[in-house]
Amino acid sequence: MRAPAAGALTAATVSGAAVNAALINLWTGRPIARGEFQKRGKRNVVTTLLELCSLLAWAALAMLLLNAASGAEVNLGAVAGTGAAAGIALGMAPLAFLLRHRVGRGSRD
Repeated sequence: MRAPAAGALTAATVSGAAVNAALINLWTGRPIARGEFQKRGKRNVVTTLLELCSLLAWAALAMLLLNAASGAEVNLGAVAGTGAAAGIALGMAPLAFLLRHRVGRGSRD
């Protein structure tokens, strides 16, 4: 084990990305009728964009954290990028929760 800190950071960011993607799909999923299962690959655009932004932010966070953990020189841009990536990555799940599909509460689907 040459770099246990790098492995731990990678495992944490991959786990965070997986949990975030699962929560986004759980909260923004739309129930469909049984006869419409052939359309299940066509998702909502909002769900797709939330998941894409979340996964890109987690990847950026992993890259920036690994760069900082490797002992490379950290400048203000890297710190700002890490903060922005962390904010976006950690903010997507609460945003998906706010945009969730509520069944039986006057929705028009």
